[in-house]
Amino acid sequence: MTSLTSRTSIAERSARTSSFVYDEEALKERLHEAFEPISAPLVGQIRPLREVIDSLLHMLSESSIPQLDEVDGLTKTALGNLYCNEALEAMDRRTYLNSLLTKYETFLKKLYYLIHSEDVPRNPKTSTKSAELAECIFAFDSLRGLRYRTDEVGQAFSKHLDRVRAWRNEESHLAPEASESEVQVAVGILVALYLYFVAYSITDLESTGRL
Repeated sequence: MTSLTSRTSIAERSARTSSFVYDEEALKERLHEAFEPISAPLVGQIRPLREVIDSLLHMLSESSIPQLDEVDGLTKTALGNLYCNEALEAMDRRTYLNSLLTKYETFLKKLYYLIHSEDVPRNPKTSTKSAELAECIFAFDSLRGLRYRTDEVGQAFSKHLDRVRAWRNEESHLAPEASESEVQVAVGILVALYLYFVAYSITDLESTGRL
């Protein structure tokens, strides 16, 4: 039975989180601060980081089809809390991390739909009704080709993608015993992959008038 102290703690944490107000401009600045060092080696290969961040958040407001758009608000809420909510505690951080993790597949499906006006092709050998994460990754050259990159940055992102796939395939996602610092590292890896994917999709999105 939950103790009064535990119930009070949960209520207080919930109040702090629910009172948080999403501020997109503040989020953009926090994302730029966090990922500017990572993006530095990609200067000249991708659009400026601020443009990539703008594009990511823009795509989370762009309309596609209901089953793909319905997670956009949850993704923005997760990003906003993880990067701007100073009252966020370890349990909340893990919750938002797992939210971003499960939404990554949907985000890939949404951008594929916006570019091609159709769903990600499904492997006929599987029993699933819709494409899974591996099929979503295979549908994009920028992600499928990561394993063949020989440069340091490409190899780093390839390892990041492998880790995200491993977390996504585990029922509990990131191990429950992971430390707060490990959770923060995982957040950075996952959000870096959101940005990486958008960075290499901007031209295709522009060609369809979506950006």
